[in-house]
Amino acid sequence: MEFDCERPRAWVASSKGLFCATVLGLSMQIEPALAQGGGGSDQRSGQSLPPVTIDAPKPQSARPAQPARRAARSQSVSRRVAAPAQRQAVEPGARGAVGERANGPVVGYLANQSASGTKTDTPLLETPQSISVVTKDQIAAQGAQTIVEALRYTPGVTLDTFGATTFFDSGKLRGFDAPRYLDGLRLPIDPGTQFAYPRIEPYGLERLEVLRGPSSGLYGQTDPGGLINMISKRPTALPQHEIVGTFGSFDRFQGAFDTSGPIDKNGEFLYRLVGLARSTDGQQDFVHENKVFIAPSLTWRPTMDTSFTLLSHYQNVDNKGWQQYVPGGASLLPNPFGRVPYSRYLGEPSADGYKLEQFSLGYAFEHRFDNNLQFRSNFRYFDVSNNLVGVRSEGFFGAPPSVTGVLADFRTGPRSINYVNSAVQNAALDNQVQADFATGPLIHKVLVGFDYQYQTATSDYKFASIAPIDVFAPVYGAFLPPPSTLPSFINTDTSLKQAGLYAQDQIKLDRWTLTLTGRQDWAQAETVSKGIFPAAGTYLQNDRASTGRVGLNYLFVALRQLLDLVRADVGHRPVRKHIQADDGRGCRDRPQVQTARIEFDADGRIFRHHPAECADRRSD
Repeated sequence: MEFDCERPRAWVASSKGLFCATVLGLSMQIEPALAQGGGGSDQRSGQSLPPVTIDAPKPQSARPAQPARRAARSQSVSRRVAAPAQRQAVEPGARGAVGERANGPVVGYLANQSASGTKTDTPLLETPQSISVVTKDQIAAQGAQTIVEALRYTPGVTLDTFGATTFFDSGKLRGFDAPRYLDGLRLPIDPGTQFAYPRIEPYGLERLEVLRGPSSGLYGQTDPGGLINMISKRPTALPQHEIVGTFGSFDRFQGAFDTSGPIDKNGEFLYRLVGLARSTDGQQDFVHENKVFIAPSLTWRPTMDTSFTLLSHYQNVDNKGWQQYVPGGASLLPNPFGRVPYSRYLGEPSADGYKLEQFSLGYAFEHRFDNNLQFRSNFRYFDVSNNLVGVRSEGFFGAPPSVTGVLADFRTGPRSINYVNSAVQNAALDNQVQADFATGPLIHKVLVGFDYQYQTATSDYKFASIAPIDVFAPVYGAFLPPPSTLPSFINTDTSLKQAGLYAQDQIKLDRWTLTLTGRQDWAQAETVSKGIFPAAGTYLQNDRASTGRVGLNYLFVALRQLLDLVRADVGHRPVRKHIQADDGRGCRDRPQVQTARIEFDADGRIFRHHPAECADRRSD
């Protein structure tokens, strides 16, 4: 069989062009800017081409306002069959022929490596679970301002649970709450009210990874739907600098910067500083957000086999307004007075507010003893606190069964005042030893690790009913009882300790990969309640559990070779070809077509590959 693909020259000149292919009647579309490859040979089997010249990319001087993804591409390794006149530099510290690491940058949208599913730098095709990677370039292309927005194109994820004014980055995977990890370590959350919930700034991330399916074999207590792992930006060996200014609807103003590079001429010390500030109104009246984010990091590389990186960040969010639930009886269901506008605010503008402050400091240490043995250690301390005052509509207070959110007059909405003060502190550690060796025809990648986390949290929640409001003609200024006069519905102090010992062996034999994982956990929790719920008292819980995983992968050679050839034939930078002489058929200055053909044998192996060719195509 034959695999043919054509790419008009007009498409090559545009980053929006598509590389079109047909395999067994199935069509695929791949953006050339994201295929991460280089041009192949320009020789044609059995035919000759018209004389052509190729203009090599001209070196560009540094531009302070250059977009980050362009800078990242200019510093990344190119997968090329033949080196061009100016070959791009290899990022120091990058491993593998393609220069991509599981915790490193990705050029474009297509990632090949991940550590979320195995805690080792493993190709996605050899990982026995489904993983989606949202790269920094994809986050920028989507214009995502939150983790929820960045994951909207990821399958299996349920988002936007609390509407447009939510301040949570929560989501569900396959119907279950998705625990969140940052750089492989679990993020804290207060178990009392779950309002002390860290918000991670997507501009400070290199990539987002969604691991689907049970993951307790490596991570301990997790939900069966999967987890979300976020990878922070880290110092780079090549200088890169970016300043971005944004303005938009709802009086939105935002500024951000990202600067990184070596500190000394030998590249032993590297730095990175990422920052963002934002001021914006919301889609609802009286809603406003102020946000400040800063993330400094520093890498020390005393030898080629040792790396120590300090990672930190500070964030302060000061929001006016809160989650404004619009009653269904005045927006969705039939109502004789019509529907309220989407911007309708049913709280109290003088009181509503939400403040979140968080801080983290940690390190990532790596040391390779030799080609077969390496040690990794990751640690982070995280502190997050929350202070909330919010008036929200309560649709179930006295509403008739036929109308949700309003009383019998179809326009009066009951409300409540809510006070939440909560804080959580977490220290997490994960140490790993990895050994790579062979036993006969079997290639092993053995991982043994120990992780530990200690968390303390406080939660205080008070609420009361207040005067209702006319949802069609709201009048603000209702009396709000001060929190000192209200009893605590939830008032808890919680401490949590969890330790886990795990082991994994990834065994490769030809195209097969067998992954065996096992883990033993010990957990202890203590909750002291001084509120109404749960009943006042001390609650102790001690648990232990064993979990495991067995996964088997088979890597089809034809598919792997096909992907490699596509990446090799399609460069992430367009190559402009100028026809210098007429080829005798009058095709000068006419659109050119690049064609690549791959032939398979009866067993599905590729036995002949025709690299990208240039042929004439007349435009009608």
